[in-house]
Amino acid sequence: MTNPGPAKEIDATIGAIIVRYATARQDDDMMRARMEGYRIVLRDFPAWAVREAYARWLKGEIGREYDASFPPPERVLHDCAKSLVMATIGQKVGLQLVLDAEGYQPLSEAEMAERRQRLDALMQNIATTASPEDRGPGKLKPQPETPEEQARRERILKNPGKGILAELREKMEADRAAAE
Repeated sequence: MTNPGPAKEIDATIGAIIVRYATARQDDDMMRARMEGYRIVLRDFPAWAVREAYARWLKGEIGREYDASFPPPERVLHDCAKSLVMATIGQKVGLQLVLDAEGYQPLSEAEMAERRQRLDALMQNIATTASPEDRGPGKLKPQPETPEEQARRERILKNPGKGILAELREKMEADRAAAE
């Protein structure tokens, strides 16, 4: 499906391109050169991908930046055929993974009981060894205040109108004065 060829079908598609876009000014050498260019870039693809790339060119689905009244650039057909083949390979791999998948096997009662025991043991271990901070939501034991925190709390309670911003301003002024 993704193997190159057959060459006759690829040549038939290339011939259709050449005939469709032939002009009166084209001589045999020019036509042969263009045909050889298409063969070089398209020979590594399956014929169906080359045909589909040409069909997409005719429908205007690819190469919109090029004038459709001229033959499609080889690179445009190459990139389209490559994308088609890569998508096909991806689908093939995905389908193979589905085919190779193992069926679901529910656990036996013995396996379920063993897993329940392991879960209970784990929960018991967490409950006995975790510190209060690790136990999740809830109230922690209050930590004792440091002397600095106690002094700050007392200053705020003694002078509630002063506020924290005033205290910060005073500290910044004291720091400036100390720096000078």
